[in-house]
Amino acid sequence: MVCINLKHISKAFSGSWLFKDLNIEFAQPSHWVVLGANGSGKSTLLLMLCGFIKPSSGQITWTQHSQQLSEEAIPLNMAYCTPQLMLDEQLTVKEQVEFYFKFKPLKCNESITSVITNAQLYNHRNKAVHELSSGLKQRLKLALAFCSDTPVLCLDEPTSHLDQSGITWYTEALQKYSQNRILIVASNHNPSDFIANSAVIQL
Repeated sequence: MVCINLKHISKAFSGSWLFKDLNIEFAQPSHWVVLGANGSGKSTLLLMLCGFIKPSSGQITWTQHSQQLSEEAIPLNMAYCTPQLMLDEQLTVKEQVEFYFKFKPLKCNESITSVITNAQLYNHRNKAVHELSSGLKQRLKLALAFCSDTPVLCLDEPTSHLDQSGITWYTEALQKYSQNRILIVASNHNPSDFIANSAVIQL
């Protein structure tokens, strides 16, 4: 089981504090939602949790079965999705999925084809990514994160660019793929983004 410990975490940009002295323990399995207005630091907090940026002060520790994980091991234990995540626009959908899972473990009951099918993109599998609408790109990003065999799943404003049918797909997939994981969702108070009764972090 994975645990992420935040001790006295603070982050400042250009002399202004986004948040100060956060102390949180994320233990597997659990569901969390980070709520706040634009600019409150939701995305920054997720980036810090995933090791992409450093806190201004404080310490973030990942442990697995009570053993501390190295920085190099963290990417293999987390899946991250944000509307800002860049896909390779020149690859086909199928090639993008194949490329992603060269670097991330695929759930044992999934395959390249099932990832594409689960995202309802099978009919688009041979299209270049740049041919997809923003909603279909977002669904592809989410499917990659959902189907990664990682104990931690971080989603930043996951329903961005999704229409109502996409939100319905997302809601069903979230219930299915968040089981037995640490799920952390950053949201602008959109109840479609997160699972009901999630623990709340208010920024």
